[in-house]
Order: sequence, then C-alpha cells, then structure tokens
Amino acid sequence: MAHWNLVKHEGSIEVTEWRLPGDMTEPEVVEIVRRLVCRSLSEDEIINSSLPESDSKRYILLDQNGDPNVIHMGENPFYVARFVE
Repeated sequence: MAHWNLVKHEGSIEVTEWRLPGDMTEPEVVEIVRRLVCRSLSEDEIINSSLPESDSKRYILLDQNGDPNVIHMGENPFYVARFVE
C-alpha cells in the first residue's frame, strides 16, 4: 500500500522513522517536515529561513529539494520523506 516514509537523521545515523498515509499530499508532508525541522532551529534561524528568496540574508534551512517524491529538509538533524508505492 502506498505511503510516505519519513526518517529523521542525525549525521549518517537514522534516528527515528514514521509511516504517513499515502493519500497525504506533498504540501501536507512538506509542512510536517518543516515543523519538525523548526524544532531544532533558533528563532533567528526560523526568521532568516522564512525571508524572501531574493533576500541576501536568507537561510536555506527550510527549503526542500525539487523532487516531489523525496522531500529532504534541514541540516543536523535533517529529515527525508519518500513516497513509497
């Protein structure tokens, strides 16, 4: 059955794994991952990561990659969500 597999990594170690329903949309999963990443960020990092892309002070800590079937976000810890059919 299709599902999203979400894994928390600390360095090269897989720390925790969750299984999310396959009927969740990519934006819904991105929002979960973004919230998890924010737990390890400072207030300044969250604000700077939320600035417009054109701002030179902007961080990329809350940006995702371009693949809709693999969501990778954060530094350390970082999270990877994959759609599994």
